[in-house]
Amino acid sequence: PFDAVVTVCARAREPRPYFPGPARRRHWDIDEPAAAEGDDERRLAAFRAARDELAAHIAALRAERAPAGPAATTSASGNPSTGSTPDPAP
Repeated sequence: PFDAVVTVCARAREPRPYFPGPARRRHWDIDEPAAAEGDDERRLAAFRAARDELAAHIAALRAERAPAGPAATTSASGNPSTGSTPDPAP
């Protein structure tokens, strides 16, 4: 079973694929960076904006799931962690 199911584009949201169990469903409407037009700098900015938006949503989702109490800590990246494994570098 899945704890959470996240879709990030309208096409993925429409058919609502079946996931067994009580998964929390989220839809994050992220602009498709590959559709960005313009020079390399503008296209790169679109990918960075999508990355940053995804990172913010993921941090919020992790915060919802963070354990309460003294065992919970915050990693150097500011993400909640139980301290058992280091957070991967972005």
